[in-house]
Amino acid sequence: MTFSGNANTLRYDDQAAKSHRQAHHATAETSPRQTSLLHEQRWPQLAVQLFAEPAYIEPSNLLPPSQLRLMLLLSGSTRMQVRSQGRTLTYTSRPGTVKLTTPHHQPYEMHWSTLTADPIRTAHLYLPPTLLARTAETAGLDPSRVELAEGCNIPDGLLYHLSYTLAQEVATAPGLDRLFVESATQLLAAQLLRRHCAFSHELPDRRGKLTAAQLQRVRDYVQAHLGDVVRLEELAALVFLSPYHFCRVFKRTSGLTPSQFLINERMVRATELLRNSDLSVKQVAAAVGYSSHAHFTQLYARHTGQLPVDITRKRPA
Repeated sequence: MTFSGNANTLRYDDQAAKSHRQAHHATAETSPRQTSLLHEQRWPQLAVQLFAEPAYIEPSNLLPPSQLRLMLLLSGSTRMQVRSQGRTLTYTSRPGTVKLTTPHHQPYEMHWSTLTADPIRTAHLYLPPTLLARTAETAGLDPSRVELAEGCNIPDGLLYHLSYTLAQEVATAPGLDRLFVESATQLLAAQLLRRHCAFSHELPDRRGKLTAAQLQRVRDYVQAHLGDVVRLEELAALVFLSPYHFCRVFKRTSGLTPSQFLINERMVRATELLRNSDLSVKQVAAAVGYSSHAHFTQLYARHTGQLPVDITRKRPA
């Protein structure tokens, strides 16, 4: 699977920026002169790119992405103008909303200027259209009728927070948990189908739950593979469900997403090892599936309120 990133070149206008900085002189020395890639991570069904953007961009001709693209503003506020097929759209872009562009979008011209002294930071998330078609099919919908309605400043809280969480994790974590990424990507696809299709339809709401035996089967598998990469497809196959339906049914049964469940189980095992073994914090991190000692420490503190070293200091002599 090949993802296209932000391959468009945005140009910086020195004269326009000079007059713009007179109104917002606080950004004069800190704003980049062109789009700069800060972080990037890719998986089979998702790519996330984080950018530092110029404070002012002169009108630039851009091509549509080859994948579904969700773009959100992480910081700053801009006055945007987009021209396409003889129509002009002008709007203010602020954090909290999402811009959705599909491969069917026509070439367009865009320019913007910042409205605040804050640096402009954006996140671009790319999903292959095949993911949406496959999710629709497993949900009992006709994939041929899956066409997303593009939009700017989309006020979808769930879509924004899922995208924002992924962006923040890419910015701060050296490597995201595979199950977390797959679960979040599946939720993004489901939300796009539920709320942003050009054809109106609702996903079937199947109220079933996992049986006690099925839930125990998943728990046993997770506990046996805490030090390994655990994939959503593997867990779904244990109970003969598609990944989409497994996510919905598992949360309805346990109250947790599969990724939250996995993290909880890893933190429980880590606490046991920290208290009752001679392993170092780095060795415990590896034993429960984290190659990065720093990432494990961050997660452990977030979930337990303690640092791993605090637990090791209390080991009996």
